[in-house]
Amino acid sequence: MVWVSHGLEGSPIGEAFLDRTPRIISNFAQRKSPGCRTLAASGVATIIVAPLSTGQQCYGVISACFESARAASTKDLEMLTAFVGFLASQIEMRRDLSEFKH
Repeated sequence: MVWVSHGLEGSPIGEAFLDRTPRIISNFAQRKSPGCRTLAASGVATIIVAPLSTGQQCYGVISACFESARAASTKDLEMLTAFVGFLASQIEMRRDLSEFKH
């Protein structure tokens, strides 16, 4: 496991959070973000990222890393996006229920 800490601005994962757009990210060695260089040095070639969001609320992103540049496909991205959409709706439902009880 690689832990990468970076700001939202200028990082591909941060951008996915900010604009709420799922994406496949590759070519880490060519990117300027320190987090991207760390991932590339760790052997990561491709990441799929899906924002954990519903409506205007974004709770974070969920990603999967691959060592091969061709390992991730649009079908993988669609599956991850569907999963995080379900997860985000469950988080929102639990929060709504919690507010209703109080």
